[in-house]
Formats: sequence, structure tokens, C-alpha cells
Amino acid sequence: MNKRGQFFLLAALVLVGLLIGLRTLYNSVDSREENFNLSDLSSEVKFESNQVIDNGVFIGETKDAIKNKVKDLFKIYAKLNPRNQLLILIGDSSGVKAVYTTPPEREINFTGFSRTLDSEESLYENPSGTGEIVVSTGGGKFSNKFESIKVKTESLSLDSTSSPKSITVLIDNKIERIFNLNQGQNFYIVISLERGGEEIVVSA
Repeated sequence: MNKRGQFFLLAALVLVGLLIGLRTLYNSVDSREENFNLSDLSSEVKFESNQVIDNGVFIGETKDAIKNKVKDLFKIYAKLNPRNQLLILIGDSSGVKAVYTTPPEREINFTGFSRTLDSEESLYENPSGTGEIVVSTGGGKFSNKFESIKVKTESLSLDSTSSPKSITVLIDNKIERIFNLNQGQNFYIVISLERGGEEIVVSA
């Protein structure tokens, strides 16, 4: 084998080694990146919702009107993040509204008070009822099957004997988060994602 052939063989081996190394590096940071993105998302939703709440209080809107505006904002974020399970809690020690998405095979439970289902609606409008989304692009059509994601709104009546008043949220009967209800308006958000058997949960 001549020296020129040996050089190209060595260069090819180095290039293959670099590509394998880059792929390994990409896979190792993937989970941390997902966690970081969820944390950013929860901070963004909380910031935007607090702006809606503050503006509503400033212009003298009713509590129900403010909660409805926060719910509309929540639905926008839920549509943009269909793989994530989102939950917001808004209210005070006299009562709380819980708004959350229910992706397939995921559930959220609350303990310590009674629950009343106010509404349940589909997150996506799908008049054909086929469970298929078709996106037309310049080069053709892309279709994706999905199961219906619901947005549920519940009124939570707190136990008046509880001191301090708090809400316990149980995600998929595995992960528990406890939120204290302080004087005045409270707002909390929980975002969870199940990926490769691992549950990633952030709250703010």
C-alpha cells in the first residue's frame, strides 16, 4: 500500500471517530437539555400569567374574568407543547381553579379538598374526528396520528380546618408537589414530561 493510500485511510478513520464521538456527546446532553427547556417554559408561562393577573387587577376586572384570561393563555402554551402535561393553579385560600391537560395515559390528582369539574374540552379542533393531523408543505403532505388531548378546569374547595392551607398535586400517582396558599392571589405551574421511562417535572 502506498503512502497516499495510507493517509486517506487514516483520515477516514479519524473522521469516523469524530462522528461517533459527536453522536455520543449529543445523546448524553439530550436529557439535561429537555429539563432545561421545561424550566424555561415554566418560568415563561408564570411570567406571562402574572402579567395577565396584574393587568386584570389594575383595570378592575373580576376574579373570574382574570382566571378566564389566564386559561386562554394556558391553552396557547398547551397547544405549542402537546408532549408536556401542563397544570396551573390560580386562586386564594377561599378557592382555587385548576386548569390542566390530560395527554393519553397521564393523570393528575389533588388531595385535601373536594373537586368539581367545571369544563372539559378538546385542545385541538378536529372536525373530521379521524384523529389525524395533515400538514401540507411545499414538497408534499405530512400526517401524524394523535390521541385527543383534553383541557380540564376544576374548582377546588379547600378544607377550612387545614392550617396552613395547601394543595397537594400527585402526578401519575408517583410524583408529589405541595403548594401553600398565601393571602391574596396565588399562581403555581407544574409541567411534566415522560421520556424513555423517566419522568421530568418542574414547578414554579
